[in-house]
Amino acid sequence: MEFRKDINGLRAWAVIAVVIYHFDSRFLPGGFAGVDVFFVISGFLMTSIIFTAIDTNTFSLTKFYRARALRIIPALAFLCLVLLILGPLFLSPDDYKSLGKHAAGSISFLSNFIFWQEAGYFDASSKEKWLLHTWSLAVEWQFYVLYPILIISLRRFFSLSQTKFVIVGLTILSLSYSAVASQFWPSSSYYLLSTRAWELMFGGIAFLYPMHVKTSTKSKLELLGFVMIFISYFAISEDNYWPGYLALCPVVGAFLIIQARQANSILNNSFIIQKIGTWSYSIYLWHWPIVVLFFYFSLSSIFTLAGIVLSLALGYLSHHFIERKNFNTNISSPIDFIYFKPLLMSIAVIVVGAVVFVNAGFSELRNKQYQSLIAGAVSSPMREKCHKHSYAAPSESCTYFGNNISWAVFGDSHATELSYSMAKRLEPEQVGVKHMSFSGCATSYKISHTVDDCTRWYNDAVAYLLSSDNITNIVVNHRFTRQLLGGDGSDYPELVNEPMTAQSKERLLNFEKMIKLLSSQKDNIFVVYPFPELPRHVGQLISRENLFGSDISNVRGTSLQWYTERNQKIIEHFKNTKYPDNVHFIDATSIFCDEIFCYAVRNNETLYFDSNHPSTIATDKIVKLITLD
Repeated sequence: MEFRKDINGLRAWAVIAVVIYHFDSRFLPGGFAGVDVFFVISGFLMTSIIFTAIDTNTFSLTKFYRARALRIIPALAFLCLVLLILGPLFLSPDDYKSLGKHAAGSISFLSNFIFWQEAGYFDASSKEKWLLHTWSLAVEWQFYVLYPILIISLRRFFSLSQTKFVIVGLTILSLSYSAVASQFWPSSSYYLLSTRAWELMFGGIAFLYPMHVKTSTKSKLELLGFVMIFISYFAISEDNYWPGYLALCPVVGAFLIIQARQANSILNNSFIIQKIGTWSYSIYLWHWPIVVLFFYFSLSSIFTLAGIVLSLALGYLSHHFIERKNFNTNISSPIDFIYFKPLLMSIAVIVVGAVVFVNAGFSELRNKQYQSLIAGAVSSPMREKCHKHSYAAPSESCTYFGNNISWAVFGDSHATELSYSMAKRLEPEQVGVKHMSFSGCATSYKISHTVDDCTRWYNDAVAYLLSSDNITNIVVNHRFTRQLLGGDGSDYPELVNEPMTAQSKERLLNFEKMIKLLSSQKDNIFVVYPFPELPRHVGQLISRENLFGSDISNVRGTSLQWYTERNQKIIEHFKNTKYPDNVHFIDATSIFCDEIFCYAVRNNETLYFDSNHPSTIATDKIVKLITLD
C-alpha cells in the first residue's frame, strides 16, 4: 500500500491524546477516545488490504495473519518480557502473580476478556495493572482473525456491492448494540469486540465507499474531522457511557480525515507529528507501564511532562530496535511455523507468565520478614462466605459462634473483618454475632434520591435489627470517607476536603436518625470512625520500602493530618451532634497512627489486607476498644 501521511498523522494525534489522558486526565478528559480513532484507522487499512488482495486473486489467510503477527507481536512480547524480568524487584508476590497472568493473556490476545472480568477500565484499581492497555490490541487481533474470514465467505456467495451492503448492515447492528450495552453493561461494552466492531468496520466503509472530494473542499473536510475528534477529547469524560453513540464523534471525525486525503496539511505533515505517528505503536505500548510506575511510586503530577518524554523516548527505541528488526521467516509448509519467530516469542511469554502465576509470584524467595508481613495481610476467613455483593435477606446473614446471638455488626465491606474479630472476642462468653454487610453499600436509610438493591437491603436490615429482640448491641461501621466525600487514599498527599453534596448530607442526616432510632430500642450502639486509607495496596507499600532497603517493620501510609482533614466534616458531625448516652463512638486511629503518621505496617504487624480494609490483626485490636463499662 502507498504510505499515507494523513493517516500517519492521525495516528500521532490519537496516541498523543491517549498518553496525555493517562498521565493526567484533567488536561484531556476524553483522551481515551484516541483508541477509537486507532480502531477506525485499523479497519480502513485491513479492509483495503483484504479487498485489494481478493480482487487481484492474491489474498492468503496465512500471509495476512503472518503480516499481522510480524507487526504486533515482537514489540509486545519484548515489553511483556521486560516487565516479567523486572517485576520481582518491586512487585509484591500477588502483583507479580497477576502480571504473569496478564502477560500471558496479552500475548495470546485474550486480555480484554481478563480485564473485563477483573474491573472496569476507569476503576481506580485499573491503574495497578501494568498491561491494561493491551485490551485494545486483543480487540484488534480478534477482528483481524474474524474479519477476513467473514469477507471471504461473503464474496463467495455475494457480489462486491452486496458484500459492501452487508458490512454496512453489520456496522449499524454493532453500533446499535454498543449504544444499548454501554448503558446496561458498561464494562463488557468497553472491552469486547462485539461493541467495538462497528468502529473498525466504519474505517472499512471509508475504503469501500470513498468520497470524491474536490481539492478545494478537502481542507475543510479534514478540519471538520479534527474538530469532531478534538471535541471528543475535551468534552467527553469517563462519566459518559462509552463506546455508545457518543463514540460517533471521534469515529466520524477520523472517517472524514481519511476521506479528505490531505497529505500535506498543517496538522498532519509536520516533522514531529510524522515521527510520533511512525512510533505510535511503540509509544502506546510503553506509555502505560510508565503511568503505572509513576502511580506505584506515588509521583505527583509535576512529573507528568517527564513521563510523556520518557514514553516518547522508549517508543522511539522500541520502534528502532524492535519494530524495524526483521523477524520474518519464510513459511512454505505448516512445519515452518515452528520456526516462526513471533510465534516463538509468544510461547516464551506465555510460558514465563504461566510459571510466575503457578508459583504465586515466587513469594518463597523473599526474605523472612517480608514473607511474614505479606502473610499478615489477610481478611476474615468468613469473608467469601458471609460478605454479600448483591441483595440477600438480612435474616439470612451469617451468625458466628453459638445460638446466643445478642450482638450484630452492620455496614459495608469495612464491617466484615470487624464482625469476625468481634465474634472471636465474645466466643469465650458463649455470645454469638450476627454479621450483616453489603459490599460498597453506603449509608442508605430512608434516602429519597435512589432506589436500588443497596437501599432496599439497608432499610430491610434496619427493620430486621429493630424486630430482633435478642440482638441488644450493635456495631456500625462504614467506609464513610469515600461514600460521603468521594476519592480515596490514592489522593494522598493532596488534602481532600470537598464540600458534601446534597445527597451526602441527606445520607449523613438519615444515618443520625437511624442511630437514634436503634438506640431507643437497644442497649448499646457503637459507631466506628472511618479507618485511615492507604495511598496504595499494603503489599505494594511493603514491596516499595523493601526495594529501597528501608525498615519494613514500620511502613507509612499517610499522615495523621491528612486523615484528620480528609474526614473533618464527618468527625465534626459525630462530635457535635447530641446522641443518646448509649451511643458510643469508637476512634481507632490510635491503632493505625502515631502523632504524625498513619501506618500500613506498625511494629511488624500488617494492619491492612488491601488499600483500605483492615486486616484481622487490626480489627482484633479495634474490638478491644468496644467496652460496656
